Amino acid sequence: MIMVLWLLTVLIFSLIHLAPGSPVYMLLGDLPSPEAIAELTEKLGLNRPFYVQYFRFIGQLLRGDLGTSIVFDEQVSKLVVQRLPATLELTLSATAVSVLIALPIGVLVALKRLTALDHLGRVVAVLGVSVPNFWLGYMLILLLAVKLGWFATSGRGVPLTTALAAMTMGHPEELWASLRHLVLPTLTLGTWGAAFLSRLTWNSILEELDKEYVRTARAKGVRLTSVVLRHVLRNAMLPVITALGMQVGVLLGGAVITEAVFAWPGVGQLVYFAVSSRDYPLVQGSILVVGSFAVVLVLLVDLSYALIDPRIRYT
Repeated sequence: MIMVLWLLTVLIFSLIHLAPGSPVYMLLGDLPSPEAIAELTEKLGLNRPFYVQYFRFIGQLLRGDLGTSIVFDEQVSKLVVQRLPATLELTLSATAVSVLIALPIGVLVALKRLTALDHLGRVVAVLGVSVPNFWLGYMLILLLAVKLGWFATSGRGVPLTTALAAMTMGHPEELWASLRHLVLPTLTLGTWGAAFLSRLTWNSILEELDKEYVRTARAKGVRLTSVVLRHVLRNAMLPVITALGMQVGVLLGGAVITEAVFAWPGVGQLVYFAVSSRDYPLVQGSILVVGSFAVVLVLLVDLSYALIDPRIRYT
């Protein structure tokens, strides 16, 4: 984890500093004087050698300091913490939608191998993986928000946890106020995950169906559905859970485009703004926090193997 996070800092710092543009010109506007450019460049420390700026960045990280945003003039950690709950809400909702769609479809398609349902499932999976998120988001806005008026076009309503708590106290309207803003970005972000997981699920199940223990159970007269639900599905879950853990990390990163489309006030929208304004500390800090979440999730997935498969033990 330490090695991965260190490589992440190198990539983040290198790419944002090698990208065209400078925050100096973003702050000073058009046709600034050479004196103003030199003064602000020195104030931001951008006139120092590349390696000096990098080691200064690492030194701040080791002290728990993500730096100060150039544009907002606030601590990056404060800005990220303010936006992180919205991104986690969107990511976890999209992951839940992906699982609820993918697992039943994966099992059903695997049981109906070489039928019309099998071929239809493969076509839908390819389309789900191939369609760009930003295009799907705009189409959902056009159809379900603009044309039908069912959902909001942008923004975030009541936080989902707050809405659920209010519903238990007899205020169900709070839940609709939350879902009205949450459904469209969740569907946009979760479609890719559902398509990918469903395809992986049925491929894993098909691989297990060719094994000897399945043939033995079938020879004893056990129904195929019972074999799949009681034995095959659990054995086929290891690659699916691996992909699911990595998918959460991918969705955290993919939320940048989705949050920009729906004006969702999360870390993704913050990264989008920071990149557009060349706010180096804000880009570095935001992506590092998201990357750290992804690395920890991969570790938790690895540790969960022993709970799923009793043959795996960590000593």
